Amino acid sequence: MTKLNCKVYVATKMIGGDKAEMVARAIRVSEILKEAGITPISPVIEEKVKDEPGKLIKADKDQLRRFWNRDKKILIQEADVMLWDHAEQKSFGCEREMGFMRFCLWKPVVIYVAPGTPTSVAEFEDDSVFTSVHEAAKYIAETWGTTEKR
Repeated sequence: MTKLNCKVYVATKMIGGDKAEMVARAIRVSEILKEAGITPISPVIEEKVKDEPGKLIKADKDQLRRFWNRDKKILIQEADVMLWDHAEQKSFGCEREMGFMRFCLWKPVVIYVAPGTPTSVAEFEDDSVFTSVHEAAKYIAETWGTTEKR
């Protein structure tokens, strides 16, 4: 059996979210991906969001530009797949990352939405839509988990 070597960029709404909840969620989603043999790349973890209560507000434009540049490099050079965690939450950044991955780089995009979320045409336009991160991780590992499968 070929060893999995898939890296997944975990996009998620960050600005305006509670930092403590965001960090806990990023850690949990990363654990689930690791359990499936996938290497997660979480901007929440990469950008060292502090595990403390309160909204994340990025007012420093220079820092924001550095993060934006780093995210683009990750999408181009490192990530094999994008998992958009809680895609039902409006995020200009995630929308652009999804468009860049899917329509420019032609890399797979899988979305997770909360159960009961209407997904409309996303079911046809995205590679897959899930209401379980465990199921999304399993699908990613089975579909794109090795270089040969990608």
